[in-house]
Amino acid sequence: MKLRNALTAVITGLFLFTSCSETTTDEPLFEYSQNYSGSLQIPANIEMLTIENSIGFIFLNGSDDSLTSNYVLNKTVKVTESSLAQSAFDNITFDSVIDSDTLKCKINFPSDQVDLYKSSLNFNMPRAKKIIVKKNNYGVQTFALINDIYAETDNDECILEGHGGSAELHSQSGDITAMISIPDSGYCKCYSVDGNITVMVPIGSSANIVIKTTSGTITHSNLNIQNLTTTTTDLTGTIGAGDATIYLETVKGNILLKGF
Repeated sequence: MKLRNALTAVITGLFLFTSCSETTTDEPLFEYSQNYSGSLQIPANIEMLTIENSIGFIFLNGSDDSLTSNYVLNKTVKVTESSLAQSAFDNITFDSVIDSDTLKCKINFPSDQVDLYKSSLNFNMPRAKKIIVKKNNYGVQTFALINDIYAETDNDECILEGHGGSAELHSQSGDITAMISIPDSGYCKCYSVDGNITVMVPIGSSANIVIKTTSGTITHSNLNIQNLTTTTTDLTGTIGAGDATIYLETVKGNILLKGF
């Protein structure tokens, strides 16, 4: 009788353990993706656009249309079944608000479920407006902008390709790459802690140059730098008449300045 009672107790315990385990196990999540396209009207008085997307990459493309900006969201969500995907997609929205002469654009999502939502933003930028992109984001990449831009990213890269205008770029450990034509009296300023910095300017550019690194290397090529002064941690000099400013600084990364 005692043996039978003991076996019964063991079997009951196993059953309860199994039941508890089954009820507390999380259901598996599956990823689903969807592209959403939209457009945004740009009032004539707008001089600046600010852009926030803390759940994805930001792509900015130059546009000659000064009144309308098109955008695409590439949304990715994690849900337990496909029937829930659309309602999750609807939780990711592109929102904008006008504040005086500034148009503030932001990707919104349920902030208490950040691990379940991702979305890149592909956004056409009207020329001549100032652009501000602040962290957090998954990185910033621009193509053929004719704008002044300020951009921040943490551990991801920042890339400017075919840029016409001034630029100030900041990263923590992400690399910075800029192909840029700097206007007279304009600037290209890049700051990083651990990331490498590569800046390419036209051979006929005109700028004063200051480059600094604490423990990285400094390299320059294909540019006629006048009044060149170099040490293991600094480079200064001038190209052309010195109209613009090139200031590049990193703590641990390497820096390359070259002409194209």
